[in-house]
Amino acid sequence: MIRLLFQTGFFSFFIAGLALTSSAQAQTFFTNDAPDLIACWDTPPVEVGMKWCSEDFVRIRGVRFFKAADVPGPFRINLWSANGQLLNASSEFTAEGERWIQQDFPTPLQLAPGTTYTAAYFTASGGYAYEYDYFSAGGIRSGNQLAFADRQDGRNGVYRYGGGFPTDSFRASNYFVDVVIEQTAPSPLTIFPLCERPRVAASTDTKPVELGIKFTPSQSGRILAVRAYRVTQPGYPARAHVWSSEGQLLGSGVSYEGGGSLPGWIVIPLTIKVEAGQTYVASYHAPSGGYAESTEYLNDAYTRNGFTVPEGGGVRSYGPAGTFPDQASRNAHYFVDIQFKPD
Repeated sequence: MIRLLFQTGFFSFFIAGLALTSSAQAQTFFTNDAPDLIACWDTPPVEVGMKWCSEDFVRIRGVRFFKAADVPGPFRINLWSANGQLLNASSEFTAEGERWIQQDFPTPLQLAPGTTYTAAYFTASGGYAYEYDYFSAGGIRSGNQLAFADRQDGRNGVYRYGGGFPTDSFRASNYFVDVVIEQTAPSPLTIFPLCERPRVAASTDTKPVELGIKFTPSQSGRILAVRAYRVTQPGYPARAHVWSSEGQLLGSGVSYEGGGSLPGWIVIPLTIKVEAGQTYVASYHAPSGGYAESTEYLNDAYTRNGFTVPEGGGVRSYGPAGTFPDQASRNAHYFVDIQFKPD
């Protein structure tokens, strides 16, 4: 059995029995789409980009962008983490003509599923392509890849004058920056999509609270980890629990990963056998609140990947770690999930 704890920053992914392999088929978002406005003659040097996420394990080969005819460059492509760490970059290059330009990184980079990245390019001469309000209408799907809608995970359609990690945004513009990726392995089985994000990333509630999700699997198997979307709380380990529907503690786990203050998925490894048709609760403890939530998310029962979450299946209870969460509030989803391996 292969066990892998895949980490980028404070994001991680725990996989059991999964081998990473190469896929020959490259994926992109925009294929040959052309922008409404070919070039903005905004001449200062600028970095423009797009925030995106993959549901699968992928390897990024490079970045492509739409170039106007009379923009000389030079250009450089970059890949950024959610907290602004430069993960990969090319050397400077030039290109001619009005067309999509693809530039590969010197070395492809393996990426973690469910994690936010920014693909960008720097143009020393300005003159980027754009289309206003592109990400206001919603996110863009390409297979299991998601370019976020504006405000789904912060702003999208981002830029920074002078170059560097782009975080500014104007009218949710698409600057026609794209990625070239290859799937290396499917993601482990989860209840909710890995790239989904809460409407509130960090509640203003500061009381210690156990937050969970009630679910029923349609097949027997093992829970390999509990996942929780939260702001990292330095000094506090992440503690997870799995319960029977009556509140019997079946198992627990702890993770000491930390650092940074950006919201994101934490993964707490554990191994617990569960049976088809039985109801369970997976939870984690937020010692100082600040939890993620989307109220009214569970106004109706939710079914995906062979799991059923009942109406009001997001549960919580105030108190110390290990308090059984059994109270629903406004049918909220607290972005607690599991990783599951069927028998």
